[in-house]
Amino acid sequence: MKIKKSPAIDSFFNQCQRNLALEDKNQFLDLLISKERERLIQREMKKCGFEEFEGKEEVWPSLYLSTDDYLNNEYHKNIDLGLIEEKDFRLEKVKVEPDRLFLTKAIEKDPKKMLNDQMCLRALDKPYEAVYLYQKNELWMLDSPSESYTNDPAAKKAKGKVLTFGLGIGYFSYMALLNPQVKQLTVIEKAPEVISLFNKYLLPQFPKAKKLEIIQGDAFAYFTEEYLKSFDYIYVDIWQNNQDGLPIIEKLLQQAHPKDEKLDFWIEDSCMEALWTLVYLYFYDLYFNTHSIVAKEYQTEVKKIKKYFDGNSETITKVETLQYYLYDRAILRQIAMTKLN
Repeated sequence: MKIKKSPAIDSFFNQCQRNLALEDKNQFLDLLISKERERLIQREMKKCGFEEFEGKEEVWPSLYLSTDDYLNNEYHKNIDLGLIEEKDFRLEKVKVEPDRLFLTKAIEKDPKKMLNDQMCLRALDKPYEAVYLYQKNELWMLDSPSESYTNDPAAKKAKGKVLTFGLGIGYFSYMALLNPQVKQLTVIEKAPEVISLFNKYLLPQFPKAKKLEIIQGDAFAYFTEEYLKSFDYIYVDIWQNNQDGLPIIEKLLQQAHPKDEKLDFWIEDSCMEALWTLVYLYFYDLYFNTHSIVAKEYQTEVKKIKKYFDGNSETITKVETLQYYLYDRAILRQIAMTKLN
């Protein structure tokens, strides 16, 4: 692959470099705010590249979400996690303070496709009691706004015969079963104790109108072309965060690659952000004949990107082509599934 020099492409790389050098957006994550300081904080967020705070201040979205709205969604109204009593499990209710910013969505791709990727940070307006469930002394699952808000889009998108990997406290399963477009739901869960606890305490509180099947098994044993082909929608949520999500997504896609439109991964863009940044560095080095230093933990991804693009004889002449390769979900998934051996 080659990139033809041009003023437009020079400008693209310069703007991407400026965006990468913006003051870290992460400084606002978990920040304690107040109604009195809200506008001041929004102005600081604007300086750091939060595009939702461009334009006139009077139309900026509030940093606050309603705690009442969160607690009054169908899952929280109808599912009582406090009923759980099991020998090896410990239930704790922890008071969650308001006024603290948290992520409500996966990382959002820069709409201008120049690496000014966005975080949607919000705070609750009132305190509430969150449920933390421990298996012995290890946190097993929790009921939190970030879990709800990042699973809701998939539950709304689901349709027909649905397959999900990872049971947890059944939030996605419950919300998906409420979706009138969903006909039946199959859940693959590795841990038998999770299934046992769910069946005993949570399943009796679920709607009975639709078929729900829970299968005890490893996700990698079921994520095959043959098994997946009979489902209309597939959702995978078997990792703790974006750091451990990317290698699992890569391994799954190397086993099977169903149509992109019927497959979603929990917080996929947060998991893939490192990958599209590495794609950018590949193009940057190619264009300027430099060699970027990349952290050791991403060397596998660097090799995948090189293998994927080095076999391409294309000469890129337009900024739009670079942006397509940077941000297109299908391309990123193809890179993720690239095998090195």
